[in-house]
Amino acid sequence: MTDLLASILAPRGAAPSARVLVAGRALRAFVDGYVAVLLPAYLLALGLDAWAVGVLATATLLGSALATLAVGAWGHRFAQRALLAGAAVLMIATGLAFASLSQFWPLLLVAFVGTLNPSSGDVSVFLPLEHAQLANAASAMRAPRCSPATACSRRWRRRSARSRPRRPPGSRKPPASVCSTRCG
Repeated sequence: MTDLLASILAPRGAAPSARVLVAGRALRAFVDGYVAVLLPAYLLALGLDAWAVGVLATATLLGSALATLAVGAWGHRFAQRALLAGAAVLMIATGLAFASLSQFWPLLLVAFVGTLNPSSGDVSVFLPLEHAQLANAASAMRAPRCSPATACSRRWRRRSARSRPRRPPGSRKPPASVCSTRCG
């Protein structure tokens, strides 16, 4: 059963960290769906009016969008695992702050700075971090020795001048028949 689950979460040959990332992403997406439904109900139960709930939801989306853009633009300067751990700590702090606060202005600050996501999609600071981590995990898989374009140009150069098929005038690309084999 665990082999089946592992094969669903990540392809064979991917680093084991890919499975953990995909499982964490799935769990967070599941919880984000509940938050999208429960956050307005919770805020209304605190006694906030509909306008305040809308402002808080807007602040969470705006803060998440800015944090996602910032991490996407400047995240390469820091260790990916540290950024992912920092985002997880920020998520925990956001949840604890929302559970312990009831006034509008403190909630607005936490909503903007925190990682709460009141939408059905995954729009958060985790998105660029997980994509970078998954790309690293996938690079552990067996990659081809060269790209198709490189392989094609190598085969083209190796052919003798006599056996080369004639190219149309002005064409720089070799015919497709030359490029149909694998890297060599």
